Amino acid sequence: MKLLCSTVFTLVITTASFADIYQYKDCDGNGTLFLTELNALLGVDLSGLYLGCADLNSAYLYYANLTGANLTGANLTDASLNGANLSNATLTHANLEYASLFQAELYSANLTGANLTDASLSYANLTGASLNGANLSNATLSGANLTGANLTGASLSNALLYSANLTGANLTGALSWEISGWDEATYNETTIFPEGMKPEKYNMINVDRPIDGACCVTSGCDAMKEAMCTNLGGTWTEAGSCDDCVAPPETCDADLDGDGEVKVADLLLLIGAWGVCP
Repeated sequence: MKLLCSTVFTLVITTASFADIYQYKDCDGNGTLFLTELNALLGVDLSGLYLGCADLNSAYLYYANLTGANLTGANLTDASLNGANLSNATLTHANLEYASLFQAELYSANLTGANLTDASLSYANLTGASLNGANLSNATLSGANLTGANLTGASLSNALLYSANLTGANLTGALSWEISGWDEATYNETTIFPEGMKPEKYNMINVDRPIDGACCVTSGCDAMKEAMCTNLGGTWTEAGSCDDCVAPPETCDADLDGDGEVKVADLLLLIGAWGVCP
């Protein structure tokens, strides 16, 4: 009897773990909560499906294909979406609190008003994504690609954007940016910052502005732009130090044949070249 109960309990748990996907409420008003018989599993192909208000709490969706899927208002709290493809997906007002989206593909995804509090988006591709009014409080976006992303009015309280790519991004009206981490995040002249934000104060890097590096020449070393160093025939190292320059070997001007010794052969070379210079 105990074995039978254990078997039934295991079967129930297994069935629940691999159940169909349902809504937590009838968002589309079609009279049913059923969405798809496909299971929320690693690598599942849910591309192009309507998954509005889907109950995907703690779902394991590693490397899932959600390209173009409609997840409006979906519950993805604590979901695992590492490496998932959500390109062009609609996630407006979706709940992604504590969700893990490490290296996820979110190209041109619509995350307007989404809750991404405490979410992990490290190294995610958010190129061209819409994050208008999204809540990114305590979110980790280190190394994320936010090229051309729209973060208008997004909440960035304690968000970490270390080394993130913000070239061409729009942060107009972003909230609580003063207490976010920006170290070594990159931007360019088309990046739009919130009023009062000075990127250089937060150790950010302007990729459009030439930077000084160490220029090593035979006569010594100095800090200058790469183009100037090249014109001088020097060796330039980005963010390098003159201490890294290797002193050129001492030269022996009389060693005309370059064999390391001054002898008759060098004198003969000199005599052979005697006369008016061409």
